[in-house]
Amino acid sequence: MKSEFSELPELKVFRKYDIRGRYPDEVNEKLFTRLGNIIKLYMGKHNVNSLVIGQDYRVHSGRLASALAGASDGTLLGPMPTPCLAFSAQFGGMVTASHNPPEYNGLKLFVNGREMYTEEYEQLKILYKGTDNSGDCLLYTSPSPRDLSTSRMPSSA
Repeated sequence: MKSEFSELPELKVFRKYDIRGRYPDEVNEKLFTRLGNIIKLYMGKHNVNSLVIGQDYRVHSGRLASALAGASDGTLLGPMPTPCLAFSAQFGGMVTASHNPPEYNGLKLFVNGREMYTEEYEQLKILYKGTDNSGDCLLYTSPSPRDLSTSRMPSSA
């Protein structure tokens, strides 16, 4: 059975416990800008006020973290160990590909000191599917893509 997301090749970067792929072919600044937009929507739906963003020391982590922060109105904290970010924020994003080779990068998200659950990444994937390439997000009236509203929210809102 085909997944409802199989028609979007960039969705293969959504894993069970993170978002990860090869830089710049699968993971890049454009992707992180879209992720920033959907994270901003996700935070609004869950009454979260801010995102703090850490990064590892990969060459491209700073560029990805900046793209994410710009779109989500997040706060950049700079390079740090992942556990420092995980336990320091209500909502945090760590730009890292952990143990993967240097050509990889990604994003791990943390909520109240724990890693996001698979179901929460699935919610982000649904929102991602409703985000167009211009950075505008389609607004959902429920978590189901079947209930997609036709209204748009500009990425600067």
